Amino acid sequence: MARIAFWITAGADQEKKALTGLRLAGRLQSTGQDVRVFLYGPGLEVAVDGGEGEEAVRALKGVARVQACPYNATHQGIAHELLLDRGVNLDQTASATLVEWTEAGFQVIGV
Repeated sequence: MARIAFWITAGADQEKKALTGLRLAGRLQSTGQDVRVFLYGPGLEVAVDGGEGEEAVRALKGVARVQACPYNATHQGIAHELLLDRGVNLDQTASATLVEWTEAGFQVIGV
């Protein structure tokens, strides 16, 4: 089994780019791979933009672990409740998550 983490920094202005990572994460998870997604910086926008990005994030809810940094969300002006509603976990900082996932053997792919 592969362990793959998508680090999404592409925002609403690059929604198609973000969608490639989000949709691939869903496809890989459906084949039994261990997949995670981290939304960072402008990447948080896609979870709340009301478009295809938001739909893709919602589709991962309960399927793949989707995470964001609570401090980054606050800095980006995105309410934690909106992210939690879409299935985005806010229980760890970006740096701690990156270290944890790397130490756990995840291949991190930036989008």
